[in-house]
Amino acid sequence: MKIKEWCRNYPWLGIIGSILIFLSWVYQNQLLSTATEERIKLENTQISIDLQEIRMEMWHKAYVEEKTKQNPDTQILLNTSFKTLQSYLNIIAWSSIRTRNDELDKQKDIKGKYLTLDTLTKWYQSKNLKALETDLGTVIKRENELRFEDQFANKYGKKLVEIDLTVKLYTRLFIILFAIGSILIGLDFMLKLNKDRR
Repeated sequence: MKIKEWCRNYPWLGIIGSILIFLSWVYQNQLLSTATEERIKLENTQISIDLQEIRMEMWHKAYVEEKTKQNPDTQILLNTSFKTLQSYLNIIAWSSIRTRNDELDKQKDIKGKYLTLDTLTKWYQSKNLKALETDLGTVIKRENELRFEDQFANKYGKKLVEIDLTVKLYTRLFIILFAIGSILIGLDFMLKLNKDRR
């Protein structure tokens, strides 16, 4: 059977073409838009983490400067060690949450952050400098050994790549479906025009 005869016998070309154009619209306006929004949200989290890192470095520097003095002020050490730990906790929690796909895991991270923050706050309020300094030393040692921030930065980079691939896939699907749909509608129109002339 020739193509023209097949097209005349199957008048659904225009309908199929319209459906494909509609699907391309769905890909563009729903899926592609959602993936793009997810990328923007993910990139915005980096700004918050960068600010927390600056804050943490500022507090830790103030702590070290005070600690090296001949007669360090206990209240300054208390404040700066607490603020350093609080900033580090925020960085780790936010870094972990943004790379997770499972909502339950995100909730566990948030709960864990607040439980740890409660402990730090109790030490701070009870002026337990020794506990805060011990925890600060442990955090610094573990970070130097395990490089949690680097691990989370790698996961963040991988997640960005995944989103970029998704955006590219949806863009290709949009173009392909739109092109095929347009060709089918055009073919249907031409066949009907040709039929009317006869």
